[in-house]
Amino acid sequence: MQSEDPRSDGAAMVRLLAEHHVAFPKRVARVRMFFLPTPDHRTELMIIYGEVLQEDSKVPLNTSRDTVLLLGDAAPEAAKAIRDRAIRSMGIKRL
Repeated sequence: MQSEDPRSDGAAMVRLLAEHHVAFPKRVARVRMFFLPTPDHRTELMIIYGEVLQEDSKVPLNTSRDTVLLLGDAAPEAAKAIRDRAIRSMGIKRL
């Protein structure tokens, strides 16, 4: 997770969880999705879905702070399965 910079979104999330005595899981796969609600696509909503991975999971994890593992490249079938579960579990509704 990108939490080294105290001004980052990742650091803010870690602080929020810590305030509620919750820690971010060590083994997580994340999928970033974008919703473009306007016809000109100049407005976006980024959704970051995280799924805890079991210890025996075959989904590859990023093991270095110096590189980024793109699950869609490293394990496309796993990325698709995680994305599909995310989509099934959420909805976006205009108010």
